Amino acid sequence: MAAALFAAAAHPERMTTALDTFFRMESVDAMLRSVVAGIRKYQNPAVAELLAGLIADTSTDRDKLRQYLVDLPYFLTLGWRSFTL
Repeated sequence: MAAALFAAAAHPERMTTALDTFFRMESVDAMLRSVVAGIRKYQNPAVAELLAGLIADTSTDRDKLRQYLVDLPYFLTLGWRSFTL
């Protein structure tokens, strides 16, 4: 995940690195939601809610990246190379 983030930061104009970062973030999010469900079922529901709250805090960042992926092709067609998050 860290390597994908560094690659995206180094080359924000590359759609492949942005997509790689986005899919890795989605994968980690899905895995953490599974962990939350397991904690809720087999351990302490209060701890599960704390972790779910931390996951929810990152939703803004995921939404920004998703919007960036939508906007990136348009700005690249305009020739903008300095388009960043």
